[in-house]
Amino acid sequence: TAVVTTDAPATTDHEHVWDEGTETVAPTCKAEGETTYTCTICGATKTEAIEKLPHQYTERVLSAADCMHEGSKLLTCSVCKNRQTVVIPINPDGHKYRVGDVGRIVTPPTATTDGALEKICTVCWQGIHTPVAYAEYNEQVTALKAQVDAFKTADFGSVTANLGSTYSAPSVSPQAQHPRVMFNGTNLDAIKATLYDSRNSVASKLFLDTLAKPTDGILPSSSGHNNFDSSVLDKIQALALDYAMTKNKITGYQAILALKNHLTTMDFAGIESNAERQYGLTMFVSACVYDWCYDLLTSADRTQIVAGVEHKCCDGDKMEMGFPPSKQYSVAGHGCEFQLLRDYLSFAIAIYNEYPGWWNYIGGRFYAEFVEPRNYYYSTGGMVTQGASLYIRIRFSGDLYSALLIQAATGTMPYDAEGMKQVMRTVYSYELPGRNAFASGDNNVNDGEFIEYSRNTLLSSYLFDDATMRANLEYYKKSYSDFTSYYTVGSNYVEYLICSSNGVVKATDRHEDMPLIRYNGGWLGQIIARNSWNNDQAAVLMKIGVRTGGNHDHRDAGQFQIWYKTMLAGDTGDYDSYGSPQWSKYHQETVAHNCILIGGTGQVRRGGNELSHRNYLSNTQNAVLTGVAYGYADAAETQPTYAYIAGDLSLAYNNVASAVERRMLAVYDTKNADVPLYFFVYDNITSNSSVKKTFLLHVPADPTISGNTVTVAADGGKLVLQNVVGGDAITKIGGEGHNYEVNGTQYDAGDDGFWGRAEISTAGSAKTEQLLNVMYVCDGSKSPEGQTATAITNTVVNGAVIGKVAAIFVTASERRATAFNFTTEGDGELTYYVSGVKAGDWTVVAGGKAQTVTATEDGGLLVFTAATGKVQLMAPKN
Repeated sequence: TAVVTTDAPATTDHEHVWDEGTETVAPTCKAEGETTYTCTICGATKTEAIEKLPHQYTERVLSAADCMHEGSKLLTCSVCKNRQTVVIPINPDGHKYRVGDVGRIVTPPTATTDGALEKICTVCWQGIHTPVAYAEYNEQVTALKAQVDAFKTADFGSVTANLGSTYSAPSVSPQAQHPRVMFNGTNLDAIKATLYDSRNSVASKLFLDTLAKPTDGILPSSSGHNNFDSSVLDKIQALALDYAMTKNKITGYQAILALKNHLTTMDFAGIESNAERQYGLTMFVSACVYDWCYDLLTSADRTQIVAGVEHKCCDGDKMEMGFPPSKQYSVAGHGCEFQLLRDYLSFAIAIYNEYPGWWNYIGGRFYAEFVEPRNYYYSTGGMVTQGASLYIRIRFSGDLYSALLIQAATGTMPYDAEGMKQVMRTVYSYELPGRNAFASGDNNVNDGEFIEYSRNTLLSSYLFDDATMRANLEYYKKSYSDFTSYYTVGSNYVEYLICSSNGVVKATDRHEDMPLIRYNGGWLGQIIARNSWNNDQAAVLMKIGVRTGGNHDHRDAGQFQIWYKTMLAGDTGDYDSYGSPQWSKYHQETVAHNCILIGGTGQVRRGGNELSHRNYLSNTQNAVLTGVAYGYADAAETQPTYAYIAGDLSLAYNNVASAVERRMLAVYDTKNADVPLYFFVYDNITSNSSVKKTFLLHVPADPTISGNTVTVAADGGKLVLQNVVGGDAITKIGGEGHNYEVNGTQYDAGDDGFWGRAEISTAGSAKTEQLLNVMYVCDGSKSPEGQTATAITNTVVNGAVIGKVAAIFVTASERRATAFNFTTEGDGELTYYVSGVKAGDWTVVAGGKAQTVTATEDGGLLVFTAATGKVQLMAPKN
């Protein structure tokens, strides 16, 4: 538009002639400008608007576009500061690669066709290929093969073709295929796929980095005669795996060359303790190279590797099991670790074509001595011996390796798979909030937290397609993305990729389908019960301990542990070193556990320390399980109500007593929101002479003793123990310099977090005496009302009432098969738990009402709700 103004007369007789105009207001990106025009005849003026100028944008990329995602950029006007965000379209070629990724040959070229070099995009996890020419590839292969061939002049000595006829050859043998160590041809595509799964990004990066910068395997000389380096073996194994997957001769010959260099330069003579672990790992990786790169090896190569392993890793005293591996034991001791179950076994499988005598001996010993005991432990108890604290990391790993090796090589699973699957599920039942755990077996107080079970969890999740174990694997950093753990217990990235190839996806909850009450029967006889997996859980471990596994097992039949906010009643001591005074005089002894001492004496060591297939069932029984029962308030089993276990411990105390019975009852249905757990322990003991019987309670803080009550508070939790039967004296032993005291002698060790112990003792005036101790837990700041326990005693029963719960124990060791009665005080109803009765339908009469209550054969326990007052129980008629 134009606005005309003029100083000329209102009427004019001419048409305006405008000049070129003058910009009188400059336009901007905020506002229009103006141009003024003047008539050259009469001087009249007009103005016209000038359009706004465009914004003067500067760009800043907020997120770059890549092969799967749009990007965005921010535009900012330098004049008016106007801002707007603009989408950057997906770039189909916008792949991203790791810094330094030079790619790997996944399809070797031939003289007539190009191969393929692959880089893996870290966004879409696709392998992006570029051509590989034959000439350069062939030049590298030729040079590497020449170096491998040059080693044929090296002499490691002769090969022992037949290890002897001590054992019958196994009924199964390695199948005629390569690969067959850890996996076979049916697994290769799945293993390849692990590199293209973002869950495996850390392991994939380490694997590909090794291919980019391969090792030559040469170990530096060491003045101390110990140049072991597990990372070099990891890299050799990675090169061999790449050849198995791709048939890339470059990485295949690199693996063979590096192995020969390693065997030539290794010097482990200076390793003072357990050198079989380093020699064994070298043997295991040698088996992988021999098997995975089998078709690259000449006859001379094979002979040289076998001779190198035999003389550099096996003969003499390098392996504790010896060569041939005839020494040590199959149930307890170092023979149950990697030596035979991984190292010798894998090598025998690898060289079976050329040297079947190795398999006949090693496989023969495996099937003759190792399989049957393990199947007994798995099938009856779903757990292994040696405890869950330290040694299961190495000892159960050996079992898992052997399962994996035998299954891949022969197509058969040597063990009870379902029972074996339960082992790691049991281990994770020991876990408590804050990375704490119930102790079991030898424990090292310096660990300070729930131990990482990375290798076991990985192997178990793979072998059994276990989504719950996969969830635990991915939950713990060291199990999932940190492969720098000590080589005997951690998993390396090569094994991780292999054992992720089943594709199992982690469970939504890492406790999925794990029961809140875990019962392990058979040889163990143990319950771990908790009311939830939450941080405020109340949990208890109750162990009868039917058999011992020797070695790192403890003299702890009948022990219990209690957790609420912290370990309020625990397992104490320190495995500082094998055979040390702390370990042998305290940590392994009964006095270090919540058990019974009879005349100051604990349990005997049955079966010795070293157990084999010959004696694992001979003289190893500590107890007889006499009752087990547990229940939930709901069908989904999310609300536990009680857990009960009982056992005859007489065999464990056969040097000082003729009869020792312990029954333990955990009650979660307390009817009191401030009291999440009641715990009852009843002991019935007949000693060989009239001596006092002492109930041990190991506590984290200095306890308060008032009359028949012991109270301990720590870390927000409180445990209150009330003795209602048999406690003629209550004393405490602990504090600095006394927390590991036995008969006046302190066995010092690291700080295990426990103050010491309270001791509740009988008078010792008779051979047969009973103890009944009632405990409850609550918040440390609370003192719930109505929690004074009262005794119920007559000629047939000992029992106690606390709150709305009555626990009644028939005193006779034999289950009651005839009618009896007892009386409780107060008003209203109680939940009754009556133990030690014959199986069948009992008639219970209380408050004028009768009801039928069933005791199972396993439990011998009656659970019912009835009025207070006189309670009559009529036995089953049959």
